[in-house]
Amino acid sequence: MKLDKKRVKKLVYVLLIILLILVPVILIDRVFPIFFVTRLRNTIEITSDEDFVKYDFPGNGSKENPIVIADLEIGTRNRRIREAYQLIEISNTSYHVVIENCSLIGGATAISVGSLRGGSIKIRNNSFFGVDHYIGLDGFCTTLFFEIWIASNINVANNTFEGKSWGMIFAEVYNSSFSDNTVSTEHRNIGLEIHKCRNLTIEENLLEGIGITDSDYLNITNNVISGNRPGLLIGKGNYIFVTENTFLNCTNHAIKLYYDAMFIEIFHNSFLDNNIGSISQASDSGVNNTWYSVLLLEGNYWSNLGLNSTYEIAGDAGSVDLYPLSSPQ
Repeated sequence: MKLDKKRVKKLVYVLLIILLILVPVILIDRVFPIFFVTRLRNTIEITSDEDFVKYDFPGNGSKENPIVIADLEIGTRNRRIREAYQLIEISNTSYHVVIENCSLIGGATAISVGSLRGGSIKIRNNSFFGVDHYIGLDGFCTTLFFEIWIASNINVANNTFEGKSWGMIFAEVYNSSFSDNTVSTEHRNIGLEIHKCRNLTIEENLLEGIGITDSDYLNITNNVISGNRPGLLIGKGNYIFVTENTFLNCTNHAIKLYYDAMFIEIFHNSFLDNNIGSISQASDSGVNNTWYSVLLLEGNYWSNLGLNSTYEIAGDAGSVDLYPLSSPQ
């Protein structure tokens, strides 16, 4: 069968036209960042108390009359930007500040707070939407919802976090709380990372995971943690109380304690269908951790307890929930 020369010629022309269209598009997208969206002009950058004057926000920064950043929409869903940026940056200030009712979209970091000299920061009733930005030849930049470092008296409450993001970070944060937030990220990453923190309360959140390292005296209670691997990971920590939480459909152990996790108390939690296919829904390789209340003689609910009277925890510690509950909390 002979090839139809006219058809072949027509096909070649079509392919050439497609190439002529695609090549310039690829060049614009990957080689010429001048065509990318420039850095946004409505970002907020505060690096001293004096910088607040530039923005004319209400409040004087006192505890009774905090500076209020409210009702703003900052950022873009456009995936192409010229450079990474932070939507709101607050550092080196002694003022009391409230960030509320804002819509924060994209950015390398939506909110960055650090090196505070007293005061307090409240981040409440905001919506966050993460975006995979493409920054010229530098590749992808995924939104970090917030990073808070070297600070105390931080309250993050009643916010919603969604879209593509690597989650959020507390680092060297003290006497603070994360409560009543809803976190749902498409990357399925650890929702909240806690590093070198002390005296934090994490309560009544809907989360995809918590990762803890080198932190003490944390209270993790009344959260719903699902879909991550693992749900709660403690790499290094002491005196952490995990109570009244629901761990649901985690693809690995719902809780995983490493060898330097010590004096962790875990009771009155519900473990529902985590680490399917394995015997135990949790793992403990730490020291002196208890999986029940010593005072109440009550442990946790395990959906795969079956007819057993105790529940064995995987890991080198040889831990056992001696008093498993008969129904979810």
